[in-house]
Amino acid sequence: SYFANRLARLLIPTGVHDYTNGFRIYTRKAAETILAVGVVNKGFIALSEIIAICVANGLAIHSFPIVFRDRTKGSSSASLVEVVTSFIAVFKIALMLRRGKFKA
Repeated sequence: SYFANRLARLLIPTGVHDYTNGFRIYTRKAAETILAVGVVNKGFIALSEIIAICVANGLAIHSFPIVFRDRTKGSSSASLVEVVTSFIAVFKIALMLRRGKFKA
């Protein structure tokens, strides 16, 4: 997730530190906007797509970093297929954001 976040911050600049964090709270307006636009991607990359949807629609995003102390060892929950798919998808999301494709 370290490299995924670095790439997402580079391609989809929003001020959000962790694009793969699933601990989120959305306003009703944000939830309605996300549902209206629709999320195409599955897995961890969908979280980055949701951020792009919020940014494209002028919704405020506030980030509260969460640090998992026990993440220094162990294995990733993402498969190699998901990592490669997400790598490609983050470029597509950035391109779609620049082309205005996430507007509700």
